[in-house]
Amino acid sequence: MEIKRGNYDERRSAHLRIESKEDEHRLERATQALAALDWILVRIVLNVRAQTAKALRRDLTQAGIEIPESIMESAKWFRAFHGPLSVANHRRGFSGLLSDRLSELGYEQGAIRDAIDYFERDLAMLSVDVQAAVVRELRRDLESTGVRMPSSILASARWRDVFARGEVHLPPGAASIVQNGTDDPLFSQVQESSTFNPT
Repeated sequence: MEIKRGNYDERRSAHLRIESKEDEHRLERATQALAALDWILVRIVLNVRAQTAKALRRDLTQAGIEIPESIMESAKWFRAFHGPLSVANHRRGFSGLLSDRLSELGYEQGAIRDAIDYFERDLAMLSVDVQAAVVRELRRDLESTGVRMPSSILASARWRDVFARGEVHLPPGAASIVQNGTDDPLFSQVQESSTFNPT
């Protein structure tokens, strides 16, 4: 029996094209999911930074210490002290935004639930680490201008554990936001064309 080579090659070529398109589609979905996660994490770190800076400023004011304008107006701290908080526009907050985005991209509900569970656990630790990094950075900047943190604040139940936390290890993007005030999305590498747009 003679094998029609041409037909086999054509079928194989068509099959490879289909597989290639499916792989490309999977990669695009994964990239979009990473972009969505990247955007959400940056917003969360900016929020924690602003909330921590404003709360510490309020407590310092109550203790009779004003943060120098030079610090509050610096590029590093301006957004934390003066910028609006970035609120997740979703009934279930940031994790709800991510869950809906993953669902839109075609991920299975079971996989999404597992991903959100891990995300929320890691997020809780990230938020505490960011808070600790922010108070240390602000304390350093204050002390460089001659302002000492009152012992009443350092020993208060609200701040004691934050100041006393051991070494924290932030992702590069979070560290950049805390140390430089920049909000570049550095948590993951994503393609410009797939950058998540929350609106």
